[in-house]
Amino acid sequence: MLYFEVLRKKTHVLCEVHQNSPVSELKKIVAGVLKIPPEFQILKKPVERKMGRGTFMEWTTLYDWHLVKDMGFSEENANVFKPAVLALILPEDKNRVFINPLSAPDPNKVLPSDEF
Repeated sequence: MLYFEVLRKKTHVLCEVHQNSPVSELKKIVAGVLKIPPEFQILKKPVERKMGRGTFMEWTTLYDWHLVKDMGFSEENANVFKPAVLALILPEDKNRVFINPLSAPDPNKVLPSDEF
């Protein structure tokens, strides 16, 4: 099984699919959670590109017929402990990725692990 975290703004959807599943299977899961039909969803994966001395992040579109394994996802980079990140883009986003960072918990309110 492969695990994905689909992100858009402050929304996070966790998905679990087989390695041989098409990308359309991920869209069906997102549709079930967010009530957004698959045909209105675009999923993109981050790809790090080198340019000169630095690197930058680029987002590559995943098409419905692609198998997740053929898009470079495996149990090493899409597992339950560290799901692969995908961006969800809707028509009103005009093909731009919008992901808001989650806020960190208040350290004064976090219980030490031995208090569970």
